[in-house]
Amino acid sequence: MPDHLRARHHAVQFYASDDTLTQTVSGFLAAGLIIGEPAVVIATPAHSAAILDALTHRLINVEGAKRLGDLICLDAHDVLSSFMRADMPDPEAFRSNVGHLMTHALCGRAGTSVRAYGEMVDVLLKRGHEDAAIALEVMWNDLADTHPFQLLCGYSLGNFYQQTHSFERICDQHTHVLTEGDALPFKHPLTTH
Repeated sequence: MPDHLRARHHAVQFYASDDTLTQTVSGFLAAGLIIGEPAVVIATPAHSAAILDALTHRLINVEGAKRLGDLICLDAHDVLSSFMRADMPDPEAFRSNVGHLMTHALCGRAGTSVRAYGEMVDVLLKRGHEDAAIALEVMWNDLADTHPFQLLCGYSLGNFYQQTHSFERICDQHTHVLTEGDALPFKHPLTTH
């Protein structure tokens, strides 16, 4: 296996405020865009808009990056619908759709990885589908065996009120766990003010 696939970076940001999430995600994506790593955002429309605005404030040419294919933004609900079957993610459909997305984002760039932010798991948890969220996290981990990417997931802390078991199950699927105020564990992080 190539070295760039060996070191997995699958972090989770637990957030209480959308501003914390926006600053963490924009810092993570901007750091990659600056060094030539493409970025993929799979988020709700409101979070996507806030992240893109924060990237602009970090002096990233968002429209230019989108035009060049360096920044891809997708609606979390739409992407979920491409691989969900009876309230559970289908592994083959996930690999086909999301794997293709990661390959497309790289666009033949050897020796680099995609920086991806996703909140499909948070959407599933908000719908009360904890097992589906865990299954999706496992699918992301499996996809990392064949596709070079660094993944940051976002979960609202409000999902875990008196549900420590759910919190622990989710943490177990990640290489890094961030709460509000934590620094990014990824290579080349930018200061998030």
